[in-house]
Amino acid sequence: GHGLSIHDGKLSLKPFDEPRGLRRPIDDFFMSLSEDAGRLSACVILSGTGADGTLGLRAIQEHGGLALVQTPRCARYDGMPLSAVSTGMVDFVLRPEDMLDRLRDYFSRAIGEMGAVVGDSDQIDAICQTLRSQTGHDFSGYKHTTLARRIQRRMQVLQLSDPVDYRKKVRDDDSEAGALLRELPINVTRLFRDPEPARAA
Repeated sequence: GHGLSIHDGKLSLKPFDEPRGLRRPIDDFFMSLSEDAGRLSACVILSGTGADGTLGLRAIQEHGGLALVQTPRCARYDGMPLSAVSTGMVDFVLRPEDMLDRLRDYFSRAIGEMGAVVGDSDQIDAICQTLRSQTGHDFSGYKHTTLARRIQRRMQVLQLSDPVDYRKKVRDDDSEAGALLRELPINVTRLFRDPEPARAA
């Protein structure tokens, strides 16, 4: 009868506001996790029915975290994995037994590079030029700090440490160009960011 949230690194239970059938406890938890942990958050979506977890996955990605989903064909119930995959925002689709190593590697890199900015302005511009030539989309007007965070996240996912190597990956791999393209725009998961207007609406 309770949902789970996390604030300041502490888990807490809260009664459900919605009636049964309208509750989305996994989405709610992932959203609180994304806000609490930011780029050090990760969501793992396993076998289950329905679409709970999909909105939360978007929130995790928006805050720079990692998204893993169980391979639908090996899930007893593939509703939740298929819904998550359909967002196009999943970093890895894996068997459950392959997830732990991927999580360990990602977080060891993310923690080791906390506060780091990938490359210099010239390298970021070069990656943007390569992305433009591959996709036709120009992100050169974006703030370099925003671009650096998004590029750094993709490099962590791919286990790359050199921006030059990542630029080659974007140039030579259409799927990575597409992944970076999806990464850069700001995805809004809520209509209102400020609770007061939300309550007034």
